[in-house]
Amino acid sequence: MTPMRHWFPTIAVSLLATNLASGEIHDVSVDLSNGTFEPASISIAEGDLVRWTAVRQDVIFADSFATDLGWTAEATSETGQWTRRIPYPGCSELRGKVVKALDHDRWCMMTGAGWAECLDDVDAGSVALTSPEIELTSEAAFLSFAQWFSNSSGNNPFQNPMTTTVIIDGVEYPVETILDAPADTSGGWINRLYDLNDFATWKPGATLQIQFIVEDLTGAVVEAGIDRVVVSSSPSASRPSQRLRSAPRTEDSPAPSAPRHRPSSGPSATSTASVRSSSCSTVAARPPAWR
Repeated sequence: MTPMRHWFPTIAVSLLATNLASGEIHDVSVDLSNGTFEPASISIAEGDLVRWTAVRQDVIFADSFATDLGWTAEATSETGQWTRRIPYPGCSELRGKVVKALDHDRWCMMTGAGWAECLDDVDAGSVALTSPEIELTSEAAFLSFAQWFSNSSGNNPFQNPMTTTVIIDGVEYPVETILDAPADTSGGWINRLYDLNDFATWKPGATLQIQFIVEDLTGAVVEAGIDRVVVSSSPSASRPSQRLRSAPRTEDSPAPSAPRHRPSSGPSATSTASVRSSSCSTVAARPPAWR
C-alpha cells in the first residue's frame, strides 16, 4: 500500500534563511511514524517555497475539501444542496449556515450552494453527501470528521435530523443521528470520532463509503457542513481534536498563518509555504499541528 500523505500532525523542521537565489522549491518529507524528516535542514532565500509531505502509514484517507476528491451529492430537496465551497458569512449567523471552514484552507462541504444564501437551506426533502470508495487496508478502521449542524432556528426546531452512515461492501450501517440536543444542533464545528468496528466487521480490501444525510420535512431552517474527514487504522491518526497552528508566511497571507493544504488527486496531499527573509536567521517552519 502506498503510504497515505496528509496534512494534520505536526513535525517542526528548521530552515536557515540565507541570501541564495530566490524562487526555489524545497521539498521536505516528514515520517510521522518515527518523527524524522528528510532533509534534516535546508538553506532558503527570500521568496523560496518550502513544500512538506507528511507521511503516516496508518492514514487510509484524508480530505479537507481543498480540492475535489470525488464526493457525490444527491437530493430530493430543491434547495440547500451539498456543495464544496468557501463559506460566505453574509447573514449566515442568523440562520445557522456555516460561517467559515474549520481549517485554514478555507474550503469545506456545506449545504446551500447559492451566494445569495440567506434563504438557501434544506427544504421539503433531503440532501445526501457520499464519499468516494475507500479501500480498507486492515480489519480496524476509525472515522473522524468535523460536523456542523443547525436545525434549531425558524419554525419547528429540533425536528429534522442529520444522519451519518457508513457503507461497507454495499451494506449500510447507521453510525449516528443528530436531532434534538441543543449543543449539537445550533451550528458551530463539532469533532466526531468513531471506531467502525463498533458497527461492522470486514476483511482487508473491503470498500468503505461515508454518507451524510440532512432532512427537512417540517418547513424548518436546516443547515449543515462537513470538514476534515479522516479514515485511519489507528485512533491516534483520527484524533478529532486536530487543529491548525502558526506557520511561515505564505505568498498571499498578510500575516503568519498555517500553510495552505493542497491535496492532489487521490489520497495524498502536500502543503506549501514561502518563507520571507531579509537577513540570515533561523526560522521554525511547521506543517498544521495536532492540538
